[in-house]
Amino acid sequence: MKKTIFFVLIAILGGSASMAQGQIKDEWQVFKDAFKREKKDIVSDYMRLSPDQASKFWPVYEEYGQKRAAIGKDRINIIGDYGSQLSGITDDQAKDLANRIMKNDKSLLKLDQKYFKKFNKAVGGVKAAQYMQMEQYFTTTVKSAIQENIPFIGEVHRAASH
Repeated sequence: MKKTIFFVLIAILGGSASMAQGQIKDEWQVFKDAFKREKKDIVSDYMRLSPDQASKFWPVYEEYGQKRAAIGKDRINIIGDYGSQLSGITDDQAKDLANRIMKNDKSLLKLDQKYFKKFNKAVGGVKAAQYMQMEQYFTTTVKSAIQENIPFIGEVHRAASH
């Protein structure tokens, strides 16, 4: 199952880092819509919810997804800011970006903790943990794919000087 999820995510993510750094917003919206559809199908196949569980799970999933999207949008904005400052980033800009990323990570963790409780109430501990494990896998895979396309601070200057 993990390999299937990984390959679907990588196929969808294709060039997400370059989109995050300033390509047309319409392209980003198409990506997000495709990812959302594919992700929901994968979650549905993996979770194997009974009709009763599904009626309780999907409303919490949708609510969680909306709140998660706002945090994701903030992260994309941070990455875009990083990309625009990359060639000449100052100490203050680097400090600000690092603090913003850590705050974003903290916001996501708090959201996950809050919604784990809601999923647990809706479908029980095993299904809630199963979903959150899957969500962590999605998050890690997406972050990894994006990170692979973003140079480290200072990497642009070293590459240009060689």
